[in-house]
Amino acid sequence: DRLKAIANYYPEVGVRVRATVDEIIQEEVDRIRRRGYTVVSLGIPGEDETVVVVAGLSVDKAADFADEVRRRVKRTVSTIPYYQDAVRLVVNAMSPPSSIEEEREGIGTVSAGVAADRGMPEILFADVSAAVKESKTRGRNKTVVYRPGERPEVRNDFNAGATNG
Repeated sequence: DRLKAIANYYPEVGVRVRATVDEIIQEEVDRIRRRGYTVVSLGIPGEDETVVVVAGLSVDKAADFADEVRRRVKRTVSTIPYYQDAVRLVVNAMSPPSSIEEEREGIGTVSAGVAADRGMPEILFADVSAAVKESKTRGRNKTVVYRPGERPEVRNDFNAGATNG
C-alpha cells in the first residue's frame, strides 16, 4: 500500500519494500506448492500488484495465505533502513491529511483480495480486483474475501478473526 508514494520520496526504500513483498510472496507460494497445490503467481505490469492463483485451495485457506503475507510484510518492512522516514514523508504529504490512524498505519502494507472461483477467469479477476479495492477503501492492510451470494468478509487482523461487513 502506498508503494508508489514511498518510491517518490525514497526510491531506494520503495525498491526494498517491493523486493521484500515479492520475496515473502514467493516464499509463501513455495510453501503452498510443497503441499501439492498448483500455483500461478504473476506481477501486474505497471502496477504494484501480484496475483496468486492456487488450484483447489479453499477460499478460507486462500485468505489465510493472504493474511500470512500481510503479517510478514508488516513485520518485515519496518526493518528496512529509512523506512520510517519514508512513511513520515508520505503521511505529511497526504492531501488532505488522513485523520484515520488506520490509514497512516496502512502505508507499506498489503491490501489483499480473495475470491471464490465461479468458473470464469474474467469473473475471478474482477472479484479479486473489487476485493482489493474494498480493502484499500476500508483503511488498507486487510484481506477482503468475496464469496458468491454473501457479504464480503473483512479480515482486520492476522488471527483470521474475521468480521463481516
